[in-house]
Amino acid sequence: MSAIKESYYQSDQGSGVHSGGWGGGLSANNHSLMRYADVLLMRAECAAWADDYTTARDLVNDVRERMVDHPENWVKDDGGNNAANYVIALYPASGPPFDNQANALEAVRFERRLELAMEGHRFWDLKRYGGVKDYFNNEYLPRAIENGRSYLTGAVFGDEDIRFPIPQTAIDRSETTLSQNPGY
Repeated sequence: MSAIKESYYQSDQGSGVHSGGWGGGLSANNHSLMRYADVLLMRAECAAWADDYTTARDLVNDVRERMVDHPENWVKDDGGNNAANYVIALYPASGPPFDNQANALEAVRFERRLELAMEGHRFWDLKRYGGVKDYFNNEYLPRAIENGRSYLTGAVFGDEDIRFPIPQTAIDRSETTLSQNPGY
């Protein structure tokens, strides 16, 4: 998680609010377990799987609308100008990308990637979509090595990296119901 999300204002110093860390203590600082945008995007994905593209589009547009209507929330440079060339718009009422299941799922997943960036969801989304191994081996690792992480040369993301092992005691207790995850 980004440190800013766990920070508190200087005026809160000594008020029971604590950001954690070494020797951290109790905290009155709220911690979001799930953001409303995450809920909307999960529901949009369900709608896309159910071929309800209108609902999927409307839910994604609900998430996008916050930024379209509030450019003051866009990241600014030191001069107060937009830090990037933002082009944020709502998806149209008909046509792509909410015209078939594959396109709708791709749009919802892209929106999750944008909206939940730096919040620790990407790996779990990739696992859920079934593309984590391909992504790490064909996109992430080559790009990381190219950008100076030479210690990753020869690294391979395998089946054992997708799931944790099931404890042997759980397998034994289940008799024949459970079997060990691949790679263990």
